[in-house]
Amino acid sequence: MENSGKHYQHLNAEERAMIMLMKREGSELREIGRFWKRSSSTLPKEIAQNWGGESDYVASLAGEQAHRLRIKSRKPLKLGEAIRCLKG
Repeated sequence: MENSGKHYQHLNAEERAMIMLMKREGSELREIGRFWKRSSSTLPKEIAQNWGGESDYVASLAGEQAHRLRIKSRKPLKLGEAIRCLKG
């Protein structure tokens, strides 16, 4: 498979905090995306996936949810790998 040259980085805590603050100040998602030099589709996905169920987007809850989703998406270890991990 040929490398498309695109590289994706997860949002960090600082970016999530600024998204939260900028949204509260009334900034549009596209404007926030331009500020952080992110794709226009990144922020709606972030909000949809990591919204904590509160009335507003909460950065700390979003970070925790993103971490849980990353852990959940990992492939389970095969039996041999699990045994090696346990043995140390």
